[in-house]
Amino acid sequence: MMKRKLTMVCIALLLLSLAFGMVQPVKASSNTWSVNWHDHINYDSPINVSTTTEVVGANGHVTTIVELVVSIAEYDYDPFVDMDFVYFRVVVYVKAIADPGYQPQYATDVSIQLKKIGSKQEQTIIHMVHDELPPGYSQGEGLYQTTTIDSSPEQRIEWVLIPLEYAVGLACEPAGTAIMLINMASAFGSIQGTDFQCADYDDTFAYSWWHNPYVFTESPVRQYCFNCFRWKQNHDVWPEPEYGLKIWAGVDLHNPAVIPPFWTNPIYLYIYGGGGGACPYVSTWNGTHYVLDNNILPAAEHSNGADVEDYYRLEQPFAPTYQGTRRSAYSLQIREFENEHDYFDHVKLLAVDHSSDVNVAVTPYGEILTYSNPVPPVSAVDDDGIDVLSLLSSVDGNYYQGYNGSYVTLTFASTDVSNGVKLIVREDDPLRHPWLKSPVYVQVLNATGEWDTVAVFHTRTYWATDIINMTGYLPDSEGNLKVRLCFVSNDKIDYVGLDTTSQASIEIHQADLISAFHSTQGNVKPLLIKNDQTYAELIPGELIQLTFLLPNNQNEERAFILYTEGYYNTIA
Repeated sequence: MMKRKLTMVCIALLLLSLAFGMVQPVKASSNTWSVNWHDHINYDSPINVSTTTEVVGANGHVTTIVELVVSIAEYDYDPFVDMDFVYFRVVVYVKAIADPGYQPQYATDVSIQLKKIGSKQEQTIIHMVHDELPPGYSQGEGLYQTTTIDSSPEQRIEWVLIPLEYAVGLACEPAGTAIMLINMASAFGSIQGTDFQCADYDDTFAYSWWHNPYVFTESPVRQYCFNCFRWKQNHDVWPEPEYGLKIWAGVDLHNPAVIPPFWTNPIYLYIYGGGGGACPYVSTWNGTHYVLDNNILPAAEHSNGADVEDYYRLEQPFAPTYQGTRRSAYSLQIREFENEHDYFDHVKLLAVDHSSDVNVAVTPYGEILTYSNPVPPVSAVDDDGIDVLSLLSSVDGNYYQGYNGSYVTLTFASTDVSNGVKLIVREDDPLRHPWLKSPVYVQVLNATGEWDTVAVFHTRTYWATDIINMTGYLPDSEGNLKVRLCFVSNDKIDYVGLDTTSQASIEIHQADLISAFHSTQGNVKPLLIKNDQTYAELIPGELIQLTFLLPNNQNEERAFILYTEGYYNTIA
């Protein structure tokens, strides 16, 4: 009976998700926890990852703040049973605020959704544990979901506050929060209307659901089980797994006319396999020293030893090492830090001079485009129907993070596209795992309603800006400015915008390569001046210092684009 009721609630929430666009989150942050399966981690104090969603309704008079917190106690691999374990707890903190004369929107139903992501999901189970676990796993004894036990107020405060490091003080005074937490903890386990379902090997989703029969009482905190995520596998057989969980909450309020039901932004827990390297990196001279800019040749990760071309707009300051009256010298360094053997066939530096009222970027295919007024989408929905618009509307460090099989559908407002259409993307690769360099696919709808891939870009270790020429692809067959970004790994997207301004006047200079000095092999300039399959090589710890000569900039601004052609192999 309870599961039937839960199913009805979940269906209702999904149907009501069509109305989520009525109220847009105005504040959100996305956080991710990740670990390599080589590691064993037992946190002395459990660490928290969280997302905060603030939803405003009733013409700005009523606000609901929801913080989703995942508190992680331990990661372990048991070689005797070939299983990984992540022990964690999920907490939802709801705070209702209203102006005088308006009623706060207290939660009547909260649904926690847990979804398997990554590879080999058939080897994964999500176990909602609610028998006694050792304190190191459960982060405190006795805090059951379905059983009450005797405990002191001090114990209850400790058990509840541990996974609420970020939530306490979020929206109310600490003293008031402590009182509410004590009241909640004393009743924990005896609350009516709680249900959950684990995910076995052949399931994709697990959930936990709570119903509050006391509609007009503030219940700010809900903790859902002692949770355990298990993945049965053999590291020797599958040496490079990439798998994890996507966790989010659905909140149903007692007056949906004021604020309709909504989903919070998700939290991701990732486990990565070993192996792999990290690409060569380029550093620029900033006037006093060389500063690391970004990785290059990311597409070589999947080229199987074939040459790839890479166009990259340098992000870091780039100052001349010598300033002449007509021409100046610029210096770059290319290094191999990690575990690759790099092969460079051709290197070029382009300077793009332009006016200060436009920006310059380069497509993955080498087309240099200008943009000046990109606008964010009016809608951004992920593959689970979650509104992620607030994560993609500005360059602010709040980002959407994909995973293998995920996608985001972006809809832009109708506008004049007679001057062309350009998609601007601010992207990043997970810094903690720089060996994961995977493509992101840009798709549009065709005449039969299917998604066609029209462009591919590769994320980099540090934040970078990509531009895609969508002229001829947008509007789509239905007349809409709609784009889908499809992911095969855990890439981050901070901003997506559409620019329809005309191409501005620019002046492009190809620099003269005047020297290329290898740290162990000396002069390698003859190997880099043309595409002829003769390679300058780098192994870990080596670098090539390049010096280029360019005419001085006669315009207001100058951007630099580095072209490299080559490949790399991971050293066994």
